[in-house]
Amino acid sequence: MIVVIWALLTGAITGGVFIAIIMKTRQRRLVEDYESLLDDNAAHVAELERVTGKMLELEERVESAESLLLQQQQRNALPPPS
Repeated sequence: MIVVIWALLTGAITGGVFIAIIMKTRQRRLVEDYESLLDDNAAHVAELERVTGKMLELEERVESAESLLLQQQQRNALPPPS
């Protein structure tokens, strides 16, 4: 009877240690994946900020071009009839 209890306890302890090792390995892998995702996210945010800056610059250029075109149209407009 003692041998059976000893075998069950040994099996339970061995199984518990095995499960703990597997869980620790998976946790380490998840942390590495999470860190990789954070790095990718930071790169995407930096790229988005760069593109946003370019878009703002282009918006300013378009507004300047529209203003110049409007001024030119006003200069070239025919005077109102008298």
